[in-house]
Amino acid sequence: MKVVKEEGEYYDTIFTLGSNAKENHEIIKDSDKEDMWIHLSDFPSGHCIISKIPKKTDDDNKSTKLNDYNLKEILFACSMIKENSKYKNLKNLKFCYTNIKNIKITKNPGEVKILKKPNLINY
Repeated sequence: MKVVKEEGEYYDTIFTLGSNAKENHEIIKDSDKEDMWIHLSDFPSGHCIISKIPKKTDDDNKSTKLNDYNLKEILFACSMIKENSKYKNLKNLKFCYTNIKNIKITKNPGEVKILKKPNLINY
C-alpha cells in the first residue's frame, strides 16, 4: 500500500493506493462514503482513494469535511495508479472516478460493482 499526504491550510489530502486485490478491498472498506475512488477504466490496476481530512480553523472551532475534489488531485491519483502499474509506458490511458458511495465491493477480492456511471478522464 502506498500513501501520500499533502498538507493544506484548511484540510490535508490523503492519497491511498492499493497494491493488490486484498489491499484494494481494505482501502475501500476503510473509506468514507464521500471519498473519491479512481481506477484504470480498461485494464486491471490498483485502486486509489482520495480522502480529505479537515483541520480546525481559528474562525469556527469546528471541522467540516470538504468533498470537493479538484482536477489536480484526480490527475495526481491517476499518475500514482499509472506509475505503479504494468501500463506505465502507455499513453492516454482512460481512468474512471466516482465517490465511494457509488461503488460496492463484491465477494471477489479487488473487484467492485459500480452503482452509478462514473466520470472518465484520460491521462
